[in-house]
Amino acid sequence: MGGEAGMACGNLLVANDFNLFIFGDHTQSNVDSEGRVAVGGNATYSNYGIGDKLTVSTTRADLIVQGNMNISSGTNFSGNSVIYPAGTVLQYTMTNNNRVPDQPLVQTPIDFTAAEQSLASLSLNLAALGPNGTVASNFGQIVLTGADPDLNVFTFNGNNVDGEGLALDTANGINIIAPSGSTILVNVGGENVGFGSYTIFRNGLTPPDSEGSLILWNLFQATTAFNQNLSILGSVLAPYADWQAIGFGNINGTLVANSLTNTTGTLEAHNHPFTGCLPSTDLPLTTTTTMTPAVVLPMTSTTSFSPTTTTTTTTASSSTTTASTTTASTTTTTASTSTTTMLPTTTTATSTNTASTTTSAPPTSSTTTAAVITGPVITATKTANVATAKVGDTITYTITVANSGIAAADVLITEVFPEGVVFILSSLRINGGRFSGVDITEQVALGTILPGQTISIQFDVFIATRPPGGIVTNSGFVLVDPPGTTPVTCNPGQLPIITDLGVPPTGQMLPVLPVFKPGITPEPGEFTNFGPVRDRNGNVLLRQPITVPGVIITPILGLTIPVTAGTLQPIVTVNPVIVAPVASTPTQSLQVFKSFIDISLFVGQRITYTVVVTNDGSTVSGATTLVDTLSANGIFIPGTVRVNNVLRLAADPAAGISLGPIVPNNSVIVRYDVLVTGGGTLTDSARATAEFLLPGNQVSLRTFQSAAVSNPISGIMASSFANFTKKASVQNAKVGDTFAYQFVISNLSADIVASDVILFDRLANELHFVSGSLRVDGIPQLDPQIGIFLGTFNPGVTRTVSFSVQVAMEPTGRVISNQGVLFFDFRFGTGCFRAGLLTNVSRVTIVEEEEE
Repeated sequence: MGGEAGMACGNLLVANDFNLFIFGDHTQSNVDSEGRVAVGGNATYSNYGIGDKLTVSTTRADLIVQGNMNISSGTNFSGNSVIYPAGTVLQYTMTNNNRVPDQPLVQTPIDFTAAEQSLASLSLNLAALGPNGTVASNFGQIVLTGADPDLNVFTFNGNNVDGEGLALDTANGINIIAPSGSTILVNVGGENVGFGSYTIFRNGLTPPDSEGSLILWNLFQATTAFNQNLSILGSVLAPYADWQAIGFGNINGTLVANSLTNTTGTLEAHNHPFTGCLPSTDLPLTTTTTMTPAVVLPMTSTTSFSPTTTTTTTTASSSTTTASTTTASTTTTTASTSTTTMLPTTTTATSTNTASTTTSAPPTSSTTTAAVITGPVITATKTANVATAKVGDTITYTITVANSGIAAADVLITEVFPEGVVFILSSLRINGGRFSGVDITEQVALGTILPGQTISIQFDVFIATRPPGGIVTNSGFVLVDPPGTTPVTCNPGQLPIITDLGVPPTGQMLPVLPVFKPGITPEPGEFTNFGPVRDRNGNVLLRQPITVPGVIITPILGLTIPVTAGTLQPIVTVNPVIVAPVASTPTQSLQVFKSFIDISLFVGQRITYTVVVTNDGSTVSGATTLVDTLSANGIFIPGTVRVNNVLRLAADPAAGISLGPIVPNNSVIVRYDVLVTGGGTLTDSARATAEFLLPGNQVSLRTFQSAAVSNPISGIMASSFANFTKKASVQNAKVGDTFAYQFVISNLSADIVASDVILFDRLANELHFVSGSLRVDGIPQLDPQIGIFLGTFNPGVTRTVSFSVQVAMEPTGRVISNQGVLFFDFRFGTGCFRAGLLTNVSRVTIVEEEEE
């Protein structure tokens, strides 16, 4: 479709001016970057060089680090080194040749979160572009052929380029055949992909390094990526990838990645900024947004005083009123305790347009009137069960939330832990009741707290690595709202779904994207006011920027937690827990900690395992992989793997979860869900394998095992309280036939309510869902494979769900077997539990067509 000419060319946005743009940690030695380097995490360098191909500047920041700096030797050849105010300089002996003193300087030149959001969105948009070039294999060489004079787009799976198993890293070369001067976009799928040891040719010839300025490799699915021994011709956009230098290579362009680490090799960065012309997005369309002011609780008090007053000339008139009051509070305990109190007073300051300045003499006496409390007074007191701890220990915290005011209030609570401290899921208890699967680092709604009421909260954390400064300075907060603002359901962390009409919940995403990073990956409803994506000639390539509708995160229901208006109060740790230092030894070592609560389980219970892999040695672990083979009485729930809070939709612990490189004194946190399917004892352990570089460039592969975690399984079965069956409308069918599946779901309990009920049916590969055939309460649903939200089932309620499928092909053995699963929450006593039920296996025999 034609359009207006002269559209601006798109590029790598803020990253385009950098040789390396890393959102997380950057760990390299004995190598250099010819251009600028931006690091959103920690920078750990030894003999590292920056910017030797740049002009000398006394104002330009060529090394920007948001986290900590641990830099020994090396040279910043041309510019300044900058660290953010929250970062810590652990060591800095790098030389700055521009002779600006007091390096590193303290500045905040980049919004790394905004940069990561925009580059993740760019990667998704580019991946959605239709290819106009061909991909072929020529005796092991990958041949990319295009004819467009402006933009040539190629798309392939990096682990199966030609459909016959040829991978990007196992090829013997790459030849890009396209018009000289055209932009080359190569979209590479696959979660673990990399470049091998070969040459990248341009039109059959070995090109100069500068040719890389027109080439972009978009690794849009990669969570780990690597280089072997080669020169990567072009820039690489890999926003989710932990990049491992396992060979000795270089990149002739910009690298955008989540992290970059030397493992068994290096990656040198040559400064050839991207100068190609990518499709770009129109500016946002005109919109009008109306904001409702926050509801303020009716809390007032009066203080009368006679201080020295000063009236100062101003050029405008303004009036400002603030409310605050302070009370004295003393708490004595043998363990770590902190208290936050929310109390009000009122003071008024007024400035007026005047031509004089008058100062009155101080008074000889003052009068103070006690505050009159008319609203809620919420206090939150936190106590640790220990004063000291060491790496590998578990700390139990108790938080007491009380309302000493005269009015009720809704309260939400959130904990914030320092790096290296991990919340243990299923450890949360509220007034003695256990809340399974609720994460206190997210918003947990406690409901309405009445005057005089107290709520007790307990939870456990695990010390994975020694936190910064050796002190657990976790500081949470309470958010106070008017009553009825944040109603509590069975899961106290679940708040109402708020989204635009017709926009799926945040859990729904493209099947092309097997990773979801909260706060970064574009969600449904975003970019609704942006125009289409166009090429340089104005042609519309995408009608709207891509977000993530399509396939739900099975089986995690996507929820949008709204931002609530209210009074935010921090919880400050007065006596923090001190963590003993860890003796450093020159070893290749990982610690694998698998944690779960020592409780009895029931058949049908859904639980979450947390595995922490910590590098407690002195050498980077490369190609780190976590494997967990479950016992026979538990099954892994697909789609629930989270690595450092990033969802890996296709990951399976039994097949191995790639963790990338782990640098010393760092950890990776992995969580996944399991459904208890049988009695006895659920016993499980995990192991991690990793490669370590030894002296003499020798590589050692080692395996590390966690201790076993065991939980007894009681005789209680979820299936005793609910019935879930599946039935096909036919026993026999032919290829091309359509038939129906019917589910009958019954709550058999007399007093237990099932909430957040979600039905999933992963159809057999031989079946296609008939679009529009699935309805719930008369409302069309998307697809049973992405989850059907059925809401709440009260005691005694029975509902029926049905949909149609078509037989697309004949299965092996001529029998199509299918089984559905139902997930739900329920409250029992003071606790809340998660559960799941499997249907019976439905079988349909596929018969051959009768010959006439």
